[in-house]
Amino acid sequence: MLFLAPTLSWADDVVARPTDDLDAIIADTPDSILAPWAHTIWLVPGDYVGAFVVDDEVLTLRAVVPGTVFLRAAPGQTEPVVRVQGGSHLALEGVVVSPGPYSIGVDVEASAALTLLRMAFYTTEASPTLLSTASTRDLQIAGSRFIGGSATTEGGHILHTGSGTLMLERVHFEGGSATSGGCIRSTGGPISVDRTLFDGCTAAVDGGAIHKDAGGRVDIVRSAFRDSTAGGWGGALYVHVDADISLSTVCQNTAGHAGGGLDWYGPLANALTITNTAFLDNQALTANDWGAAIRAATDRNVAIAVRSSSFARNSGSDVGTFYSSANPPGSVTLEGLEVETSTTTLYDLASQASTPVTFTTSNFWPDPYVGSPFWPGGTSITNDPRAYTTAQGTCDLGSVDVGTGAFGAGGLEDSDGDGYYVPFDCDDTSSAVHPGVLQDVGCDGRDDDCDGLVDEDSTGTPLFLDADGDGLGDDTWILDICTAEGPLLVDVAGDCDDTDADVLGVRPFYVDADGDGLTVGPVMACDPPTGAAPQSPEPDCDDTTDLIGGPTPWYTDADADGFGVNPPAEFACAPPQGLVAMGGDCDDAAPGIRPGADDSACNGVDDNCDGIIDEGGPLVLFADDDGDHFGGEAAGTGCLALGVVEEGGDCDDADASIHPGAPETECNGTDNDCDGLLDEDAEGPGGLYADLDGDGYGAGAELMGCDPEGVPRTGDCDDGDALVNPAAPDRDCDGVDDDCDGTVDEGAPVWVDLDGDGAWTVVGEPCGAAPGPRDCDDGDSTVFPGATETCEDERDLDCDGLPGSRAPTCQDVEVTLPGEVGCGCSGAGAGPSGWLWLLTRRSGPATPPG
Repeated sequence: MLFLAPTLSWADDVVARPTDDLDAIIADTPDSILAPWAHTIWLVPGDYVGAFVVDDEVLTLRAVVPGTVFLRAAPGQTEPVVRVQGGSHLALEGVVVSPGPYSIGVDVEASAALTLLRMAFYTTEASPTLLSTASTRDLQIAGSRFIGGSATTEGGHILHTGSGTLMLERVHFEGGSATSGGCIRSTGGPISVDRTLFDGCTAAVDGGAIHKDAGGRVDIVRSAFRDSTAGGWGGALYVHVDADISLSTVCQNTAGHAGGGLDWYGPLANALTITNTAFLDNQALTANDWGAAIRAATDRNVAIAVRSSSFARNSGSDVGTFYSSANPPGSVTLEGLEVETSTTTLYDLASQASTPVTFTTSNFWPDPYVGSPFWPGGTSITNDPRAYTTAQGTCDLGSVDVGTGAFGAGGLEDSDGDGYYVPFDCDDTSSAVHPGVLQDVGCDGRDDDCDGLVDEDSTGTPLFLDADGDGLGDDTWILDICTAEGPLLVDVAGDCDDTDADVLGVRPFYVDADGDGLTVGPVMACDPPTGAAPQSPEPDCDDTTDLIGGPTPWYTDADADGFGVNPPAEFACAPPQGLVAMGGDCDDAAPGIRPGADDSACNGVDDNCDGIIDEGGPLVLFADDDGDHFGGEAAGTGCLALGVVEEGGDCDDADASIHPGAPETECNGTDNDCDGLLDEDAEGPGGLYADLDGDGYGAGAELMGCDPEGVPRTGDCDDGDALVNPAAPDRDCDGVDDDCDGTVDEGAPVWVDLDGDGAWTVVGEPCGAAPGPRDCDDGDSTVFPGATETCEDERDLDCDGLPGSRAPTCQDVEVTLPGEVGCGCSGAGAGPSGWLWLLTRRSGPATPPG
């Protein structure tokens, strides 16, 4: 069975918002009985509250985003939320209907038709029912959910009384409750159920999930009934019409009386067929009632057939996993069954009748007779000797071992091995598609979580509602989906008035609120905002204060030392992730190398990135630009390295020949040794000496300069006195070596004792008194004053001017010596008293005193 959505034309589409009068919009839609599905009302997400009537219309109410549109009953509302009447055919797609305690969700009258696609009915309150149909036309429900709902009478979710067929495909019923038919009560036309789940439905009397005792037949395929309860008969199903159940599972259902899973009664010529279905963990509670899994009873000519199915862990207070009672004529066929017999057995009451029902049995697994005294004896049954596991499956929707017995019993298929079986696995060819998927993402056009919606959790292209069709959307309503659901969605926002196609869209504006010349923006608006200004070249980081300007540089810091490498990685107002505000790192792979680091390690590395290596070391260094090992300007402290030296004082650091200690041997006019003197060690012409007193004689060392002022003669022993020099006379008695020969006053008269007799003679004019007696013959050591004379001596030995022969002792003669005239000399025995010589410097020959 496959439901096809109507082929819709968008020619007359309209848009409704929650603030609009939806009932009026529906009423204004042109009648279109002859043009099916010509009109679609697109519903913008939100709550639409009230009663909505569709009368003689063929139209679709469709949510732009499935599951976001709620049709709700107003407080105290007694009218149905949606009433379909006249000859209408309404399609509801992607919306949620939420009735109140006094209202029906959707009510379909006799001649109307309804199609529900991707629908949800939801209520947390007791209400008459969620959906009621008395129509003679078919009711189609696909990909929808019924949650909650507690009808005060019959049919907690659906009340079906019309003759039209109720068709269910991939529908999920959960938690419905009623007097009869906790989820569905039907007395009308046929019911067709495909890939549908009934979970937790409750009936106070009969039919926990479905109660069908009149009208058309029931066909169930690839569906599941779980955890439903009936106070009376049929914990899950109370079906008293023709029924065909296949490829399904019935588990954990409870009946207060009989038929824990299914209670079937076949009046007239009805038939029951069950194929490839599993009955697990069902219960029938009351004594003297039977059929923990199935009670099949009839009093007519009926045919009951159960083939290739499984029964496990079903239990009843009295007898029988499967209970059948029939009066003739009739037949029961049980073929290819898996029966877990440790607790209960198959049971048949017809063997007690006067005319037994005809049973056809074959291929049981295990032997169904074991522990079953009620089974009619004498029937030949072939026992399958294969081993049997009593834990044949669970009621979990993800269990894949339910109904996988010897004959493929049970309709639980899991071809893709994802742990979810048909009907709940909506694509049993892909293990990535099953109800256990948490989110339907990927924009792959696939219903990954099998909820009937495609890609509803995916992030796609932002779309905007364009109600006036001008190509611009209303940016107050944003949809982030993979594909647009209708023609009114566009990917361009900014419509200033989405009700008027002639109104332009928003424009970009820039704002300078703090007046600092920097702007923020663009601000998309219809009208210029406060502070609008021309866009500045640089954006403002804070437009509330002029103290904060534009973006600042941020640097990549790979070694996390707080400094990044230049150039900046980006300019930003706030710190970008992983970037720092300081640059200048010269090695971004070493945390210890950065601006401001200690550069005193003498490691040959520029640790502080200032371009100088080890400048923080222990030495005072000078820059040596000319490589002469002497520096000029100070370079700070650090370690020896290329270009820096310990010695300073270089007065020309661009010339390697100029530095302290350099030779001054050339007459080049340069201070080569940086001592402040020019060419002081250079060799000039030579042979000249300094003559400070200008007497023509120099003193000291030979002048070696390049341009000396001196005289060619040396030897001046006193260059401060012009009268003293090697050419000066040294005859005066002044105690000065006037002629610089090392001898003082050697040119003046002197006393001498040439013959060594102790008597002195004078050479020249003496400078003073004789140091001893005056010798009259300094060539004869026997002649000196005081020598002994004899009268026989003819010489003057004692230098008294008289020979010995003329001594007074030898003759009494008064003698007057030459030169003694006027001297008052006396005669006898008296000699000269001595000479007084007066020496006057440079006064000429001395004159003996007279």
